[in-house]
Amino acid sequence: MGTISDVTDRIHTEEELKELNETLAIESQKLSVAGQLAAGIAHEVRNPLTSINGFCSLSGMMPMKRRRTTLKSFFQRSSESNWY
Repeated sequence: MGTISDVTDRIHTEEELKELNETLAIESQKLSVAGQLAAGIAHEVRNPLTSINGFCSLSGMMPMKRRRTTLKSFFQRSSESNWY
């Protein structure tokens, strides 16, 4: 003689678990993409700032009159160029 068990609840629970895992996988991918985007943006912002920081350090070694002239020409050229 055998026994019969109703496994309907178990099947529904497994299906719900599978759907939750798929949802979590999608959310995880979204967060990963957002993290990569944020890292790329931070990199693009940091590069020009590093150049400006280096330029400012070097300009600190110049005499004041030359520093003003150099900074003035730097800002004129940067405002005339296309940054996009």
